[in-house]
Amino acid sequence: MKRKGGIDWKQSAILLAIVFLCLAMLTSFILYYVMVRRQISEQTARDLENTNRLSNSFLVSFFDSTFEKLDALAILCDPPAGGGENWRELLDRTDSNGSRIEVADAEGTMYLAGGKTRNVADEPFYRIAMAGEQNVSDIYPAGYDGEDSIILANPVLRDGETVGVVCLEIRTDTLGTSINADLEESEAYCVVVDSEGRFVARYGDFAAGDSFFGLIDRIEFRGSASAESVRTDFEAGKTGVCEFVDPSTDEEARFLSYMPVYRGAYRTTWSTVAVLDGQAYLATRGVLGGATTAVLTIAAVAIALCLALGAYFVRQKHREGLSHRIDYLTGVYTREAARIELEASFKSAGELKPYNCCFFLDVDDFKTVNDTKGHTEGDRILKNVAATLTRSVHSNDLVSRFGGDEFCVFLWNVASLEAAGTVAKRLVETFREKSEVTISLGGTMIREEDTYDSVIHRADQALYLAKGAGKNGYALV
Repeated sequence: MKRKGGIDWKQSAILLAIVFLCLAMLTSFILYYVMVRRQISEQTARDLENTNRLSNSFLVSFFDSTFEKLDALAILCDPPAGGGENWRELLDRTDSNGSRIEVADAEGTMYLAGGKTRNVADEPFYRIAMAGEQNVSDIYPAGYDGEDSIILANPVLRDGETVGVVCLEIRTDTLGTSINADLEESEAYCVVVDSEGRFVARYGDFAAGDSFFGLIDRIEFRGSASAESVRTDFEAGKTGVCEFVDPSTDEEARFLSYMPVYRGAYRTTWSTVAVLDGQAYLATRGVLGGATTAVLTIAAVAIALCLALGAYFVRQKHREGLSHRIDYLTGVYTREAARIELEASFKSAGELKPYNCCFFLDVDDFKTVNDTKGHTEGDRILKNVAATLTRSVHSNDLVSRFGGDEFCVFLWNVASLEAAGTVAKRLVETFREKSEVTISLGGTMIREEDTYDSVIHRADQALYLAKGAGKNGYALV
C-alpha cells in the first residue's frame, strides 16, 4: 500500500525503468571500451608475433646465404698458404661496415685484413669447422675492433679433407641493423639472444644492457607473465608474447615477443626477441580512450537528461495526482482521496491495519462566522483549522476535509480507545487555547469488519453526542 503523500507504484516503476535503462546504457559503453581495448591489445600482440617470425626467418636466411657465399669462396680460392698472402687482397677488400672475411689454415692461424693474425686453434667454431661442419660461434666479446661479434665458420675441403676454414665475422650491432632493415615502417624492432641471455644481435635501447635476463628481471610484466616464466620458456625453446612496463623509461605499455631460432640450424641455441615501443599501440588506445571519453560524456549528459526528464515527469504526475487528492482550499486530503486511502488500509488483515481510529469533527458555530464575517473570513478560518490539525497529529496520520467545516482525522497505529481519548482531548484543548475557534469531535475505533462508510457513520454519531453535550468537547463510541 502506498503511504500517504508518496509516489504510487506506477510512477516508481517508470522512474526505476529510466534508471535501469540509463545504467544499462552506461554499462554497455564501459563493456564496449573494455572489449575493444582487449581486442587492440590482442591484435597488437599478434602483429608483433608475425614481425618476430619474419625476423626469425630473415636470420636463418642470412645464415643460409652467408654460408653459400663462404662455401663458394672455399671452392674457388686456394687454401691459405705463405702466411695467407694469397687471401690478402680479398681480406682487405671485405673488411668494412662491421663485417669481414677471415681465413684460417690447418694449424689454427686466423688471417685478418691488414696482415693481422690470431690463433683460433682451440676455439670451438674452428674445431667444429675443421671437422667438416658449418657452424656459428658464440659471442666474441670485443672480438671485432673492440666490439662484440659472432663468426660464421665454413670448412675449406680438398680431396675430402679439411685444409682450412673461411669465416665471416660480423659485429652484433651490425647484425641487428641488418635484421631490422626491413622493419623501418614498423614500430617494432628485433634483437637476438643466446641461451645465456647475451645479445647476439643488438638494436634499440632495449638491448642497451649486458643481458636480456637481467633486463627482464628489471621490467614489470602485466598479466600472467613474469621474468621466471619467460626464462623458463627460453630454456624450453617455447614461443610467447607478453606486455610489460619499463620503470626506467617514461613510456607506458610495451610488448615483447620471443621465439627460438630453428635449433638445428648451425648449432645455435638462440631466440629472436621482438619489442614494440608501444607508440602505435598507445596512439590507437589513446584514440580509443578519447573517443570513449567523448561517448561516455555524451552518454552521461544523455543519462542526466533522461533522469531529469524522468524526475520531472514523475513530479508532474505526482502533482496531477495531488490536484485530485488535495483539497484546493485547506491543503489536506479530499474526501474521495481519504476514502481511497482508507479502503486500501481496510484490506489489511486484523492487527496489521495501519489506521485503527477515526475522528470526525467540525467547527463550532461556523455558520455564524460565515454569516457575520463573510466567506473570505470563513475560508481563512478553515485553512487555519486544517493547519492546526496537521501540526497536532503525527506525520503518518491522515487529515482530510470531509466537506464544509467538517474534517476527518485517521490515526495511525493507536493501541486503544483510551489512547484515542488522550489524542482527542489534546486536539480539543489545542483549539480551545490556541485558536480563534473551537471544535467538537467524535471518535471511534476501526474494527476488523469495518468499511469506510461504517466508520464514518459511527464517528458522525459520536460527533452528534459531543455537540449535544454542549460543543467544544469530544465523545468516543
